[in-house]
Amino acid sequence: MNIKELKQFLEEAKRETYANEKAEKVSSSRLASEDYEFQKGDFLYHDTYFGKYDFIGEEIVYFKKVPVWGMNYCGYILNKDIDKEELYKFLREALMKGFIRGPKLFKKDNWKYESMEGGLERFNGIETIFFNDVLVYEANYHGAFIQ
Repeated sequence: MNIKELKQFLEEAKRETYANEKAEKVSSSRLASEDYEFQKGDFLYHDTYFGKYDFIGEEIVYFKKVPVWGMNYCGYILNKDIDKEELYKFLREALMKGFIRGPKLFKKDNWKYESMEGGLERFNGIETIFFNDVLVYEANYHGAFIQ
């Protein structure tokens, strides 16, 4: 497996699944999960998560049906009065601009997204969203190659 091809595939898979508000979900892989899949060539990407305000999920990339990369994430909306649909729309826009999560910094109107990450081989980070300079969302994520 070529690392450059994996990165390109992962960027495309992210744009074609959850980050794309027009992407269709696939059948749940586990009881009450929300799932997305994307396949191209020998690569298959699967994202599964649970929850709406507080959530947990996992992404796995397979190459020739063997798991080769994965990420776990867990997040929460800190202010339940915030418009959840508007927040997640902004999050999706940010995620369209990254390949592990979103970019280090993305701003639009009164929203601001920040993220930290390492390389594909091993990473962990926190992504945050601020609305009018008030922290309203936070998620932790980590992942690595699977051997």
